Amino acid sequence: MALVLLDADAASLPQKGRLPVDLGRHLNGATLLVPFITVGEFYKWAERRSWGVRTRQKPEAWLHTVVIIPADREVTRTWGTIPARADTSDRPRPANDS
Repeated sequence: MALVLLDADAASLPQKGRLPVDLGRHLNGATLLVPFITVGEFYKWAERRSWGVRTRQKPEAWLHTVVIIPADREVTRTWGTIPARADTSDRPRPANDS
């Protein structure tokens, strides 16, 4: 079974009803992984846009279908390494995309 890590932009596509058919076929049957920061971004969007209970239900239900990668020492170490290497290769990344 394939493991697919989704960032916040990719994870938001099904919520918005904008998942391209080709991507949907690729994700079908895969185990979807989202980092804890992506979950935090969902909640941030909900708060900033004052989503009501009904609007929050769809992403909440979807989050129960994916594996959330928690933060631990190894994850945070890796997170620190990725943007550091990107910075030294002149390809800096925003912190939430790392």
